[in-house]
Amino acid sequence: MVLTLAAPAFAQSQSQSQSQSQSQSQPQPQPQPQMQAQAEPLPPPSPSPYSAPPPVLAAPLPPPTAMPPPGGAADAAMSERLELVRSSKRQWTGARVMNGFAGAIGITSTLLSLTSAIYVGAAHYPPSTSDLTKPPGVGDPAQILSLVSSTSSAVGFGLSAGGLALRHHILRKLDADPGRGLFLSGTVVGLVGIAAIAAGYIVGFANIGNTHDQSIAMLSTSLGGSLFCNVATTMYAKDGSNLQKAWKNLTTF
Repeated sequence: MVLTLAAPAFAQSQSQSQSQSQSQSQPQPQPQPQMQAQAEPLPPPSPSPYSAPPPVLAAPLPPPTAMPPPGGAADAAMSERLELVRSSKRQWTGARVMNGFAGAIGITSTLLSLTSAIYVGAAHYPPSTSDLTKPPGVGDPAQILSLVSSTSSAVGFGLSAGGLALRHHILRKLDADPGRGLFLSGTVVGLVGIAAIAAGYIVGFANIGNTHDQSIAMLSTSLGGSLFCNVATTMYAKDGSNLQKAWKNLTTF
């Protein structure tokens, strides 16, 4: 009976001893290492065979050697030339205005000369010496037209000559004058016209011979002088065109 009561206690003690021995025989778990705080950098990607090649930079150009150094004699001459052109612009503009007025007066005098010639032909002026009812005189329309046309042509020639002379002088200072041959030829023709116009005034207001012959002489000299002056003004217009081309070449370099 004693053995029966002691058997469960003995079995329990044997089971506890076996569990302790097994726990001692098992290894203890090792602590896990901590994760690194920072990640390692990734390797660079491999170049793609389809990527664009790097740009090619050209080598810098060498400094120019054939050009003159800045501030040299050529630059000084160029700046002086430009300053002279700027200072001459006002004079050039005034000379062109004079030539413009001369051209307008020349056209007017040409129209008056044509009117006078038409009137002389239509009215059969001057009357014959047998017609004593109406003797010719300075107050006749034909003579007035001839005097006005000759005077206007002389004024136009004078303005044109003055304007062209000034423009030739400006271009000569700039060493760009294309020549004065046409100007001198026109001046000679115009002076002949001025002399004829002066002779027409003298004949018209002087008592020389009979009135018929005096009227013919006055008309011939006046209209002839006006014609010469208008031809000279036309020659001046051609010369002025050549001068304007030379001036444009100066102001566009």
